[in-house]
Amino acid sequence: MANTHRPSSRGVALKAGIPALLTLLTGATASTAQAAHYQVFTNRNIAADVVNSSDGYCSLAEAVQSINNGRALTGCTDIDSTNSGQVTLVQAAGQTYAGTHYNIRSATITITRSMRIQTSEEGFLAYVDSAGALAFKVNSGADVIIYGVDASHTGTATGRLIWNSGSLTLSSSFVRNGNVTAASAGIGGGIYNEGTGNLSLYQSQVLNNKAKKGGGIYNDGGTISYLDAIISGNSATIAGGGLYNKYTGANPNATVSLAATISSNTANSGGGIANVGGWIIMDGLTTIKNNKTVAGSTSPEEVCHAGDCTGNGAGVLNLDTPAHIGQFDIGTFDRATISGNVATNLGGGIYSTGT
Repeated sequence: MANTHRPSSRGVALKAGIPALLTLLTGATASTAQAAHYQVFTNRNIAADVVNSSDGYCSLAEAVQSINNGRALTGCTDIDSTNSGQVTLVQAAGQTYAGTHYNIRSATITITRSMRIQTSEEGFLAYVDSAGALAFKVNSGADVIIYGVDASHTGTATGRLIWNSGSLTLSSSFVRNGNVTAASAGIGGGIYNEGTGNLSLYQSQVLNNKAKKGGGIYNDGGTISYLDAIISGNSATIAGGGLYNKYTGANPNATVSLAATISSNTANSGGGIANVGGWIIMDGLTTIKNNKTVAGSTSPEEVCHAGDCTGNGAGVLNLDTPAHIGQFDIGTFDRATISGNVATNLGGGIYSTGT
């Protein structure tokens, strides 16, 4: 899918239609999902993570849990038992998506079965504001599509939007304002994709997230099958302002298939991308621009030729590890642009000890 027609701000029309998207991604909805379809209406009086059997309202948490458990909780009505597992976010009368956000106050919404979570209104985004430590957790074995959702961390404490251990596709969606810099590991401010995770982004944006490593996305030995996204305004105090891709012994792949715009991200090293022993393939229209290295912390995991990587690789930091060669494939130059990146030390565009 070409890197075009992405949503650019909250409230923008979605260019990929829901029916077309679901036809395109039918392989991402495994038959293990319970046949069910639940609607979750905007409701300014009830949070999205409420599980309450007596309020008569089907919350987002209750709809997801109903599919997870294979039976509807009180308040949730299955409107289509032939469906492969779907939660549709619907604007209630007088309560628009823009005016009435779904609020995840503290409890993580954990997804254990395959399902789709999507907006019901063509051309509109449904907003999910999360104040807790984590908004969505996709477990191993679950195939999940999230379409037309604008997820933002709104809390004052540490908070990440997505932790993926299964197969997750984000389409025409946003991931914003996550911040895990105060956490002990501090990895993956917007999205954390671990070894069993397979992540794909289509026409989506990862914006203004913060971490020690991987401000926007941290890929911890997992697979990012396709990254068609704008990754912008993210920061990391150590490395990988936009994206951090790490090889781990548990999964030798750590691959990222890149067709993205990675711009205006910052980090101590690897302002746009830090690739540590993994493999990144730029196989689409990719732009890496206006990223910077700034003063921050160092880590023994990022080792450059002369030792400390501070200030190196404003656009891309590509490093070997003792166990694995870091590989960064630019592909054909007519489809890749690396420009306007500014390093305080070495490698404005690319700094590499790998291949």
